[in-house]
Amino acid sequence: MNQEICEGKLIKNKRYVLNGCIYKGNFVDHNGFAIVQGDIILGKTEDVLKFSKFLKAYKDLGTQQQNACLIKNKLWDTKEIPYCIEVGHSKTADIHTAITIFN
Repeated sequence: MNQEICEGKLIKNKRYVLNGCIYKGNFVDHNGFAIVQGDIILGKTEDVLKFSKFLKAYKDLGTQQQNACLIKNKLWDTKEIPYCIEVGHSKTADIHTAITIFN
């Protein structure tokens, strides 16, 4: 991971959409882009913040409508994190070693 992508202004406790789900948490503004978890680009920070205000409106909905809005604090429901290693990556063995150590 490129270290510089993790640097920027921390924006706390905002709602954002990722993979069709609504999340509430922190992200970093890096050169005008909203970055979550160090390397996932949500879009332009300005657009993410505007949409975050829209997502906050779910509080004013009735119970039935609130149940239709899924708010998550994590990307995965289990402890397993899906990943894909690029075919022919020069550090494949190192990646597998790191995963083994982490697990």
